[in-house]
Amino acid sequence: MNTPLVYKSLIRLAFVAVAVSIQITAWAANTAKSPAPAASPAMAPEANLLATAEAAFKKGEYDKVTDLLWKNIDKLERKELLLLAVAHEKKKEPNNILKVTNILTGKNPKDYEAFYLSGSAYLMMNKKDSDALEALKTSLEINPKYQPAYEKLAEMYEKKKNNYELRILYQDMLVNIGRKAEFLTKLCDINTKDNQEDQALSDCKEAIQKDPKIADNYVNLGVTQLHAGDTDEAKKTLKSAADAHSKSELAQYTYANLIETQKNYLEASKYYQACTVADAKSSRCWLGYAKSSFEIHKYDVALDAYKKACKLDNKTAVSFRKATTALRNTKEATWTKQFETASEACSGY
Repeated sequence: MNTPLVYKSLIRLAFVAVAVSIQITAWAANTAKSPAPAASPAMAPEANLLATAEAAFKKGEYDKVTDLLWKNIDKLERKELLLLAVAHEKKKEPNNILKVTNILTGKNPKDYEAFYLSGSAYLMMNKKDSDALEALKTSLEINPKYQPAYEKLAEMYEKKKNNYELRILYQDMLVNIGRKAEFLTKLCDINTKDNQEDQALSDCKEAIQKDPKIADNYVNLGVTQLHAGDTDEAKKTLKSAADAHSKSELAQYTYANLIETQKNYLEASKYYQACTVADAKSSRCWLGYAKSSFEIHKYDVALDAYKKACKLDNKTAVSFRKATTALRNTKEATWTKQFETASEACSGY
């Protein structure tokens, strides 16, 4: 055995081992100095579920919302359950709304939003008005300040033209929510239509103070003044409303109609024309414009206005025929012929 060669080999291996050891030590030191990559924060499953459902809801993907939430029904908290009920409301699925609201009221018998949604569901069903009424009233008993429940009840009463209940409802809203212009405007309108003059005057004036931009309140105030026999004050109020609210069909029409009854056809024609600008699809504006223009012998304007009124409402043919008959008694042969042709077409002859 050649001993020197063995020693040389051993020495070589020792150097290699030392070098490898140094490299490993350096790598370990560098690794220790380098920070470990931060773990991405995991969103709680419930929060992730709600976020996904809300994102789909905002896009109008209601099927996706209901599918996702029903699959996880055992994990849902109140927020998710309410979202599920509202998604079914959007899909017009009352039975499914009630399934969800039953879960909500089972967890909390004082959940006023759940009762509100139950009321909404019952309204979608035929012959369930009494159940809807009970659910909505329960919602308000729990939370008298919950405006959506009042609004849903108002829809019911308006549909039935029940002004008595509507009046009480809006009075409750004034007490429980506050004296908002929108509530006072409704009371102003209801009391005007029901000839409750003292209350109408009070509500309309307060509504105007709260929001001077709402034309209807000025009109209703003027109409109430007229009903109370204060014609001059009513005329001033209605003229002011028409002049200040050029885009209000109601303001233009009401004042024009008043001065037409006073046989001020020239002025009436002006405001009826403004009425047609405010609402080009208002047959009553076009009819008023036609009649008042006819009275001041503007037959070309009257004929055009009658034609437009007839297109919007063929019941205006009666007035059109009366104007044609009146023309026959004049020497306006050319206009008579044109009115006859157009009025017959309007009547469907």
